Amino acid sequence: MQALTPWEKHTPVIEITWNKVKVIVPNHPAQSEEHFISNITLFKDWEILISKDLTFKDEAVLETEIEIPENWELDIYATEYCNLHWKWDSEWKMFWM
Repeated sequence: MQALTPWEKHTPVIEITWNKVKVIVPNHPAQSEEHFISNITLFKDWEILISKDLTFKDEAVLETEIEIPENWELDIYATEYCNLHWKWDSEWKMFWM
């Protein structure tokens, strides 16, 4: 079994199902007082769409609904902050041709 790099452990994953968006940090250790995700933010077209502050007691998940443009071109970006490992981000682009 291959060990996960810090990048894989902390990169937020953006999942889109119809008009629902979910941002998760799937490989991060379980939230604990010593090591936790303190914030998840979702950007659309480089503006904050939604931001959620977390404590070690919260699940590191952000869910919202977004409007999908008629031309199906979508540029969203997610960040997450870990109390030990700072900021991590990912980008998701969708183009319908």
